[in-house]
Amino acid sequence: MGFDAQFFARIDYQDRLTRLESKEMELIWMPETSQGNENLIFTHIMPYMYHAPLNYSFDVRYKQAAPVKDDPRLEGYDVD
Repeated sequence: MGFDAQFFARIDYQDRLTRLESKEMELIWMPETSQGNENLIFTHIMPYMYHAPLNYSFDVRYKQAAPVKDDPRLEGYDVD
C-alpha cells in the first residue's frame, strides 16, 4: 500500500504492559510478502490509546486543565 510508517493504539492489554515496561513501543513490522524487505514498515504503538499523554490537556475533553499558551505576547505564556 506504499506506507512508510504506521501508528496504532489497540493491542492486547498484556502486550501493551510488556511493551511499556521494556520500552518497546516501536518496531519494524516485516510483513510476509513476495517482495522482500521493501515492505518494511516502521510501527509505533501509541502508549495512551487515543488520548493525550497523562497530565497534558488539549483543553478539548478535560476542561479543568488550562490550555497551552505558546505566544509570548499572551498573558500567562507557559511554554517555558
